[in-house]
Amino acid sequence: MIKILTIPLIIFLFSCSREIDFYPVDVEQELVVSAFIQPGQLDSLLLTSTFISSQSADYYEGDYKYFGVSGAKIAVLADNDTVGTYVEAENISYHYEGESFDENKEYQLKISHPDYPDVSAKTTVPVVPDCWFGTYANNGEKVKETPEAHIQVLMEFDDDENTNNYYIITSSSTYNSIYTVGFPEERDSIVTRTIANQLNSESPIIEMTYDGSYYNFAQLSFDWETFYGVSETGIIFSDKLFNGQKATIPIDLYLYGYKYTTSVQLTLTAISAEYYQMLRSIVTLKKNNDSFLPEPLQMYSNVHNGHGVWAAMSSRTVSLDVSLVDFFNY
Repeated sequence: MIKILTIPLIIFLFSCSREIDFYPVDVEQELVVSAFIQPGQLDSLLLTSTFISSQSADYYEGDYKYFGVSGAKIAVLADNDTVGTYVEAENISYHYEGESFDENKEYQLKISHPDYPDVSAKTTVPVVPDCWFGTYANNGEKVKETPEAHIQVLMEFDDDENTNNYYIITSSSTYNSIYTVGFPEERDSIVTRTIANQLNSESPIIEMTYDGSYYNFAQLSFDWETFYGVSETGIIFSDKLFNGQKATIPIDLYLYGYKYTTSVQLTLTAISAEYYQMLRSIVTLKKNNDSFLPEPLQMYSNVHNGHGVWAAMSSRTVSLDVSLVDFFNY
């Protein structure tokens, strides 16, 4: 009976057809902006268009490049006064020249080009709070061993209650490698290296994680009780669960060459609302594309009359000397 019903159904599906008239229209090309500003850093801006943004001929060999848009005039303003410009470089990227960017200050971007509509954007450089390694109340230790990681630390900072804030935490460690050099008289040579750490956290405030260019929703993708093995290089969150309060975040660190580690660094980066919305857009798009029937989604953009993101961030790094911690010396 099932076979009898299946054959007519297949014939019916394949016999259905419909002609659709397609009328192509000219679409005005728009500029695509990609840039992030931060205090004390040499900032650059990548400017492409919606027509073509990259060369794909050598993509599989990893030798593809962006086609930048040349000939643009790019100004940065604060309080309606020009504070700097982006100057075109040889590789058709634009390098910022002007006053240093300040925290808690709004900046405007204005771009004009004879072949494209003028675009504009604005962002505020966030204030990164003072942060420190917290101590454990029971024994006062700053670090401890856990079954899931090499060490666990507590990062603490006071959140500003007057604004909505967004953060990224990353970590690195410094370790010594010993090499035997010289001939015929051999001697030990110590090389100091710094490398990014993998990190994790069971804190409920964590919203997203990333590893290189791979972003994901943290709490929606993993079962912390049965699989606590997410090793990422960054964790992303907002202050919606602790607005205006002290944030205390336990962080598990997986250290490369941890037996020879001398110091651990934690970096707290405050990101602007535009940066945060862009990251959520990337993760949402990824999650949608992983579904069986993905729906078209529009990426977040704060560029008026164009596309892309012009956002801001500000970072602070704290370091902890772990050279004398007992479990590193065996």
